[in-house]
Amino acid sequence: RLAWMERLMTRVAADHGPGCEAQLFGWIDLGYNLWPLVQRRANATNAAEIIARIRGSEFQIGAALSALEGIENMSRDAFPRLRDRAEAVRTSYEDMKDFAQPMANTGHPEAADWIIAEFRRLSQRAWAAEALVALARHTQAENVRVALREIAPQAVLVGDPQPILALMSFG
Repeated sequence: RLAWMERLMTRVAADHGPGCEAQLFGWIDLGYNLWPLVQRRANATNAAEIIARIRGSEFQIGAALSALEGIENMSRDAFPRLRDRAEAVRTSYEDMKDFAQPMANTGHPEAADWIIAEFRRLSQRAWAAEALVALARHTQAENVRVALREIAPQAVLVGDPQPILALMSFG
């Protein structure tokens, strides 16, 4: 892989503008690092293509998750695919917490169950509050409330009142 080729592809895609995402994904599949472009163009329409690329190196998995993190209106249908990809890469990807925000962005209530299970498994836990509060913006399902109640005490201890505020807003 040559850096000059990636620069050329980036320039061509930038000049083309929106609509060439299929070509970008093809180039990524060939091993070129065009994730910065994909991250800027990530949206609900191409989320499934990005999810399909949660595989391979830790870099590629992280880049795909980073692109998905910014898509706030992902389809609920994306959650099962994200959960399946998380389980498929669990042994090769260290930062499973990186899946939390994209899962929350789907608004699927079952995301709360996955997030809280990871919260219990990991020692670094501050990330869970942000993801659950984002999920609560999409759904007020009972399991989301239960998960928020579980993490609220620890969140308050580190100065994050958001889980409690989210619970209070539910009424």
